[in-house]
Amino acid sequence: MKNIHITEIMNQDELRIIGEADSLEELFPLDEGYSEGIVYVVDGENRLKGTISSKDIMNLLSPGLFFMDSEGRFLDRFRKIRAKEVMNREFRSTGLDVYLSEVLPDLNDCPASMAVCDKAGCLVGEISRESLLNRLFLSPLPAAADAALPGIN
Repeated sequence: MKNIHITEIMNQDELRIIGEADSLEELFPLDEGYSEGIVYVVDGENRLKGTISSKDIMNLLSPGLFFMDSEGRFLDRFRKIRAKEVMNREFRSTGLDVYLSEVLPDLNDCPASMAVCDKAGCLVGEISRESLLNRLFLSPLPAAADAALPGIN
């Protein structure tokens, strides 16, 4: 059977993207707060430069809580930190011309999701364990799924 192409399972909607020069304030909209997941950091041409996770933000805070006021709210100086100052430059990504069986081992090692980039390095989508499982259970994959997910019958 034919293997599942990455474009059949990648998510292109609701990606959380900010620019390298954007501040962390972009991650904390006043009306929404912080939501879990990977934030992708791109340059002016949409090339993926890094990722920011809740772990990266916690690492920034861990030396001390000097970013908080006496009521436990983040001070302006925390919100003004630029994405490029906190982003993780070591991240996993995959290209558009791969199949699920090629990326499945790497996907298991990713913190939440894996970026999908075109040949120029521009972010075009993401794949995650969560979206893969949702796709398997909520809208079945094509018959090729048997070949991509060995041992699951």
